[in-house]
Amino acid sequence: MAQVRLPDLPPRLYRYCRLDRPDDLDHEVSAFLERYVYASTYKGMNDPMEGFYEPSGRLKREPQWRQTYKDILNAKRATGIACFSETYDNELMWAHYANNYRGICIAYSSAKLRDNLPESARLVRVAYADAPIYLSKHDKADVVKAAQKILSQKKYNWAYEREWRVLGDYPGQLAYDGDVVTDVYFGSRISPDNKARILKAMGGRTINFHQMAVAGYRHSWKKVKRPELT
Repeated sequence: MAQVRLPDLPPRLYRYCRLDRPDDLDHEVSAFLERYVYASTYKGMNDPMEGFYEPSGRLKREPQWRQTYKDILNAKRATGIACFSETYDNELMWAHYANNYRGICIAYSSAKLRDNLPESARLVRVAYADAPIYLSKHDKADVVKAAQKILSQKKYNWAYEREWRVLGDYPGQLAYDGDVVTDVYFGSRISPDNKARILKAMGGRTINFHQMAVAGYRHSWKKVKRPELT
């Protein structure tokens, strides 16, 4: 019998961050220093199609379908979602999620993130399709697993994000142990003040910092010296 191969976990996962709102930078520094990733609700995501699914005819004919529908809805609401990408060098991601190149991109060791999050959290690669996820009557046996299945797929138009997700059993701060952040990438339009504050706050650990420059249709990166510890 053929074996089903799980997706290969990339060495790094990346999270694009905007810094234009009053508390954005403080939140990112806090997450780094206190070692957590923030997980949103599915309704808090920017895609209004999040959470849609297609129940099979047999599932909808089940006597307890209305209750199953409510249970799946509650399971989706209870799931926390933290989003990552496989790449730090995507122009659309820098424009859409890092405030038009004014933000940052944070790199995480994928294996350390996977191994040091709460045991109940799942790290999944997002699938892309042109139709909502399909649920059969068998999915009613585990509504939490069904909710995670639903929240692991997006419409194919979003495929450029090359997204991975941490799915937690609650929204909010998902704590991890140890030093999981490996690099910080500064957008080409980051303000000098924001850059200086990040270097001061995050420079005390063995993190590599990189400054983006834009020349023509290409990004280039120059390593930024970590500040001296005093």
